[in-house]
Amino acid sequence: ALALVLKSGLCGKFKEWVTEDGSAAYCQSWRDGSEYTQYFTLAEAEKAGLTSKKGPWQEYPRRQLQMRARSWHLRDTYPDVLCGLGIAEEAIDYARAQQDQKQQQQEAQVTSVVHTSNTKYQNDTAVGQCKDAATTTTAPASLGQQPEQDEKPDSEIRPIIIQRIYGLVPVLCRAWGIKYAANEPMQLDFFERWNDLTGGVTMDEMTDEQLQTLYEIVIETKNEQEVKELLGDESKA
Repeated sequence: ALALVLKSGLCGKFKEWVTEDGSAAYCQSWRDGSEYTQYFTLAEAEKAGLTSKKGPWQEYPRRQLQMRARSWHLRDTYPDVLCGLGIAEEAIDYARAQQDQKQQQQEAQVTSVVHTSNTKYQNDTAVGQCKDAATTTTAPASLGQQPEQDEKPDSEIRPIIIQRIYGLVPVLCRAWGIKYAANEPMQLDFFERWNDLTGGVTMDEMTDEQLQTLYEIVIETKNEQEVKELLGDESKA
């Protein structure tokens, strides 16, 4: 998104920074002679529930604040350039939120089953059927653990991240000075650079945190390469 804005020629100057205490990130640019500034604070992230779970918001809070401030600024200031294009980091947060909501719904359903069973147990006890009622409580106890069977926090997000990384291979090749052709085998130099980057671990074998870190590195490399290419085109002109 930033590369599109810079390439559009509408951005006269671009600046972003994080406060020393890490409580807020700012993104600023000039368009048509006017200054526009957007910010995102750690308090807002906490209010939105972004910092409550293990992941990039706990491991790299300054970086995440920076990306969210940038996202808001670019969408507010350059809507005609982005044309509704989403920001990757923000999309990942939304996907996590949807997954959390789905898990909460599952837990609510299980709680309802347990509550109904417990009510039945109490009623049966009142009429003197304690032993029979006690046996009915064993099934709900196991149901209460059902969400743990599907507890894969980023199972829906991982394929999205992996697909995005694969889609950025041509940009990585340009950044690394490696020839790339869609219909030709990948050069050995690419695999050597890739192994250096990943430590020889496949993306399927990576933890969620490792995959997120790899994605951020690839995105950063992409942004730097596109800016270099943009500056190169301007110098030729």
